Amino acid sequence: MELYDVLDQIDQVIYLSDLDTCEVIFVNRCGKKQYGPVTPGVKCYEYLQGADAPCAFCTNQRLREDPDHRYTWHRKLPGIGHLLLHDSIVTVNGRPCRMELAVNVTRYAHIFEAELSLATEQKLVECIDKLVLSDDFDAAMDQVLEIIRQQYQAARAYVFRIDWDKGTATNTYEVCAPGVTSEIQNLQAVPLEDMREWLEVLKERKGKLMTIHSIEALKDIPGRQEEYACLAAQGIQAVAEVPIFCKDKLYGFLGVDNPQGGMESTELLTHIAYFISDEVQKRELHARLLANSYTDTLTGLPNRLSYDETIDSLQGRELPTGVGYLDINGLKWVNDHLGHAYGNQVILKACQVMCRFFPKKQIYRVSGDEFVMICSDMGYRPFWSACRAMEKELKNSQEGLATFGYAWGSETEDLNELLHKAEQVMYAQRRKYAMRGDSSPSRPGRPEYLDGLLREFRQSKFVVYLQPLYGVEQGAVIGAEALVRRISEDGSVCAPFEFVHMMEEENLISVVDYEMLEQSCRLLRDVGQRWPGFQLACNMSRNTLAELDYLDRIDDILTRTGVDHSQLIFEVTESSRGLQLESIEDRLNALKARGIAVAVDDMGTECSCLEMLYLPQLDLVKIDRSLISKANHGPREQAVIGSLIDLCHKLGLGCVAEGIETKEQGQLLKSLGCDRLQGYYFGRPMPPEEFFSRFGPGVQEHRI
Repeated sequence: MELYDVLDQIDQVIYLSDLDTCEVIFVNRCGKKQYGPVTPGVKCYEYLQGADAPCAFCTNQRLREDPDHRYTWHRKLPGIGHLLLHDSIVTVNGRPCRMELAVNVTRYAHIFEAELSLATEQKLVECIDKLVLSDDFDAAMDQVLEIIRQQYQAARAYVFRIDWDKGTATNTYEVCAPGVTSEIQNLQAVPLEDMREWLEVLKERKGKLMTIHSIEALKDIPGRQEEYACLAAQGIQAVAEVPIFCKDKLYGFLGVDNPQGGMESTELLTHIAYFISDEVQKRELHARLLANSYTDTLTGLPNRLSYDETIDSLQGRELPTGVGYLDINGLKWVNDHLGHAYGNQVILKACQVMCRFFPKKQIYRVSGDEFVMICSDMGYRPFWSACRAMEKELKNSQEGLATFGYAWGSETEDLNELLHKAEQVMYAQRRKYAMRGDSSPSRPGRPEYLDGLLREFRQSKFVVYLQPLYGVEQGAVIGAEALVRRISEDGSVCAPFEFVHMMEEENLISVVDYEMLEQSCRLLRDVGQRWPGFQLACNMSRNTLAELDYLDRIDDILTRTGVDHSQLIFEVTESSRGLQLESIEDRLNALKARGIAVAVDDMGTECSCLEMLYLPQLDLVKIDRSLISKANHGPREQAVIGSLIDLCHKLGLGCVAEGIETKEQGQLLKSLGCDRLQGYYFGRPMPPEEFFSRFGPGVQEHRI
């Protein structure tokens, strides 16, 4: 779950517990390291305090279901130290939970224990208190900067934030002495190129102060005259700055201009940077969690929680509002027959249509296939124009992708009644859709719009990725399996599980099979002479194997590419059992006559797969990862795998073990007599150029 993944990245203890039952819902990685594994059903007071009843100091009664509310308090624990605890209520799967983040302040004790003067230590503690305990971070930063400014009798104290992606630095916080002109408005989105030398110095000074006692020193340094001119224009004679790092990356810097005193004790500047870094990371985490809780992870649209709060906020307000209600047609059929990965593509397609006519912030995903548009800041005519245009788009261009209903309400109309009216219009349209029978006659329930979406898939760009095939006897990579990847419209790479099942169901998989074979043959043609003996395995689905012109298509590709047939392996998947063995034998005989090796894939996933071993045309058997993953369980599992390898060898077949993820697995399969190994230990599927740079002749990375 994305929320838990985010929490696991934080180097502070965080846990979630049910607000009513106190049951522990989640503990992040850091928390488990300190308190141990979580037993299902354990209460937070049992897990954290070893108590048999709720804690007397429990803060649940102090919390409010307000995303901006956070209760912060201090507690000292024996053996752990001083903790600053941040408690808030978050919603997880519709369940109100208490989230507590514990900041161990004790780990910073060495900063201010021995070497600081009492005055500096007090100011440091005051800054820490404001940064960590304040609910208003902006106000806290201003207060901290004023403490720093007064400590060093400076004209200005400030913080700059660096945006490496945009190539700019921005003055985010600033306080000025009386009579000093503010510069914050003039220092927004400053190009990093203008401060390149400055940043290079800061990168090398983590935890250390950078001081320029007189900017006149910059005047005659080649390449730094522009810095001098910029500082001089602001009336700056001297500067002291310390870098702020977040996760070892320069986040920004804290500085003072024209300090007149206190520079004999600069620890306040250097140490407070640590706390600013910590607090920035926590605040950004809180903002991300808040955004995630109100956002649908698939579409990026506001989710049901956001919808409910929007409805509550609009209740009782007298303003005209437009409401739209959209339902995706046949999504359950798509999920059941083509898989949820393709169902997600349908949802995203509907989202694209809606976003062309309405602002994204006004579209709410309220359930799996239902969306609501709430337009309280759109006039009557623009609203009706957008609704009619989208209705026309859905009817004509999108082939009945979704059913849409909409309604407009006056200032005095109840919002819930308006929503109900729009929903009823949508259901009326849906009944018309059902009566029209917009589905395939041969496949009842199949939505018509699938044809248009499938055309897009058919025209997609498919590319080959290669996964290494390791030869045990050779002690090196001797070949690869060619695996398909789809490049989406936005350029992202889609894995096979997102589209292969759907293409098989719709009889489009041969498009992929032939394209992968052609790309594989071109690769073999280019590397064959440089890498003698290199073999490339290509998958062939049962649908492709059954096509009448299958062999003609194969011959055409082999002729055009001029590839050495002996370097090809065709992998016949277990699902080929759907064909008659006699039909398979005819096809395999034809492939063998062309000098192409044949392998049976996924051996061991079902007992009927053993029937494939009757085929005399086979050269290789690939043992499925589901068997290999159990190889380390014990002698019984190893005996099964060893016997299967021995059986293959008695039949004159080579053996490939799939799913090798550790060196120990590889050594075990080697000891059992397996001929070839494949899995993430040797390499994940990768683009061809990366594969040949890592595993080409003379370049090998693994030995078992």
